[in-house]
Amino acid sequence: MSEEQTDFRESGDSGSRSQSFAVVGSGPAAFYAVEALLGQSDFDCHVDIFDKRFAPFGLVRFGVAPDHPKIKSVTKRFTSLLKDERVRFFGNIEIGRDLSLERLREEYTAVILAVGAPGDFKLGVTGEDVPGVFSAREFVGWFNCDEENAALPVDLSTESVAIIGVGNVAMDVARILLRSPEELARTDIADHALDALKGSKVKQVHLIARRGPGQVACTLPELKELCGIEGVSTHLHVEDIRVGLSPEEQEKKDTKKILEFFEDIKQSQDSPSGDKALHFHFLSSPAEFLGSEKLESLKLHRNQLRIVDDWAKAEMIPDSEFSIPCGLAFRAIRYKGVPFGDLPFDEGRGVITNSQGAVEGCPGLYVAGWIKRGATGVIGTNKPDAKETVATLLSDIQAGKVPGASHSETAPSSIESLFDASCRARLLTKEDWFRIDEEEMRKGESDGRTRVRFVFPEEVLSFLGRT
Repeated sequence: MSEEQTDFRESGDSGSRSQSFAVVGSGPAAFYAVEALLGQSDFDCHVDIFDKRFAPFGLVRFGVAPDHPKIKSVTKRFTSLLKDERVRFFGNIEIGRDLSLERLREEYTAVILAVGAPGDFKLGVTGEDVPGVFSAREFVGWFNCDEENAALPVDLSTESVAIIGVGNVAMDVARILLRSPEELARTDIADHALDALKGSKVKQVHLIARRGPGQVACTLPELKELCGIEGVSTHLHVEDIRVGLSPEEQEKKDTKKILEFFEDIKQSQDSPSGDKALHFHFLSSPAEFLGSEKLESLKLHRNQLRIVDDWAKAEMIPDSEFSIPCGLAFRAIRYKGVPFGDLPFDEGRGVITNSQGAVEGCPGLYVAGWIKRGATGVIGTNKPDAKETVATLLSDIQAGKVPGASHSETAPSSIESLFDASCRARLLTKEDWFRIDEEEMRKGESDGRTRVRFVFPEEVLSFLGRT
């Protein structure tokens, strides 16, 4: 709070009351918002977290690749927030289905939606819906124990797989396909995915990039890890490593390191090793997915780069089509937010329309994370994003723009009474989650793994003795 702002507790206005907040979603953006709310000193507060899944942590649990356990260590920080007596968790409850957003807004001072980006952008090319073409988001959910994608019909009997995109998610998908099952067996990968990967016939993975090596969206550590998998040779399909880059851009620290890495790869690719291969097809874009009953191949066209406003724009080269055989393909071109009820929504960006986190035309309603800014950044990017949203919320309360702030005396203690009997029967609290977490860790330790995860709510309810 700045020196110019009035301390609510001294002013005696609505800010002197204890305020209660609802946060919908429990991923990084949600927990960073909770942290900011608990850390403010304007008033006492209570925060209730709602999530449609039985487990908290959102993309950290369901999006981070199982062979990257260090990234998941941020859950320790989130768990400390969850243990705070001012915080409650209501899992296995979907706002909009089990409880309307309108009723939620009536019960709390304000509501923050941190629901992520559960949809996908599409390529818009012919054959995109042929069986065997999936989004990377679906595949990540499949191997990460997300119940919504556990039954994804992933056919790993093909020898060749195409991945459209060269961001970090594309690296994750390629790495899981190429890494040995023996290595993955030590992680918390979904059992059904591990079983499928043990029988995988995949030998060739093709990464498709519409621009050049210098414009890849992934990080150098991700590149090095993927290209360093034992038994996998790497091949670059591009003549000029520095295509589309000015001399000044080539000297930028991060870009220079990536270019040097690709130069080393190019010099050594004539000596292939291992029985698996990774192919980078730069300056290439998908033109058509071919196959009737299932995917058989991917037609691509070659691109040239034209500099427009300091941006290397990819343009198709006429009559440059070529094809690669593949029985499986993944779009890794960004997750996309989806509309939430009748809230104002920017379809092009995939976000709820907002100003610094305040939802347009909806006093007392806020957004944080991907549904606020789009699916960009890393886990840590959500911290300043959430802090901005909470700062806007606090400013709005001070300015009298939040109707709920004038009547919120204490945290709602009987929110469960708003649910019908079937919802109450499947509702999971933070105490339930702590038991689930302990059991997953226990099973993992006995199997020599980081953890063995539950996938379906029914399994969890049975473990808790609720069925």
